[in-house]
Amino acid sequence: MAGNAGLSGAGGDSRWGYGGVARASAGAGTTSRGRGAGAGGALSYEDPYDGAPGGHGLVVVELYG
Repeated sequence: MAGNAGLSGAGGDSRWGYGGVARASAGAGTTSRGRGAGAGGALSYEDPYDGAPGGHGLVVVELYG
């Protein structure tokens, strides 16, 4: 494997959203879609790149009565 081959990690999915996709080229992390999902990781060979923020949380309340 060459020194410039790699893959970042994908973000975790949630019940209400999808995680950010993995990167195969250098760049910043990818954003999630929906609620409660994680962001995809950044990939860097030389220059630093920031990750992306994960999705906003969600609170579900079920009322019984």
